[in-house]
Amino acid sequence: MLKISYGNFLKKSEQQLSAYEYNKPLYLLVCKCFFVLALAAFVVGAVSLGYLHLNRPVKSYDTSTYENALRQTNNLAKSVAIYKDTRPNGIDVCAVMEAFVREQNKDIDFKKISITPKKYVLTAWTKNMGAANNYIKNLVFDDSKTIQISTVKVVEDTTEFLVTVTDKGKAGVKGAK
Repeated sequence: MLKISYGNFLKKSEQQLSAYEYNKPLYLLVCKCFFVLALAAFVVGAVSLGYLHLNRPVKSYDTSTYENALRQTNNLAKSVAIYKDTRPNGIDVCAVMEAFVREQNKDIDFKKISITPKKYVLTAWTKNMGAANNYIKNLVFDDSKTIQISTVKVVEDTTEFLVTVTDKGKAGVKGAK
């Protein structure tokens, strides 16, 4: 059966009002959904910012240890800067420091390095004297230098020793090389 249109008996303005009234619940539903979603996004954003602000990550290191390491790093940087700027009597301080540090292993800790025109003295400590002997054997200076270990002190389980590098003509005892 065919649909027959008998026309519309309403005026144009009444037709528009009727269509608006017919679709009014749909318009309200869309507006309410938009408002609810915007409100939910605002609440979730506010809660996440509040959580972020209240739960900042806690530092996971001991501040005294960090300050001690920072102080040692600063002291070392100052010492290296002083050594780099000085060349007493033509001695290349950086090359001497590099020679001492190149063969250092994890068992040896440096305490003091003294560089003078006549001799270089390294004060270090270790818990393994074999590591100290290997360190002395592996030290490399030019052939005009003699390397020797002296003044070994044992305190508890730590051994403190001096490595002295002098000219061959001035050394009384030949050291290991």
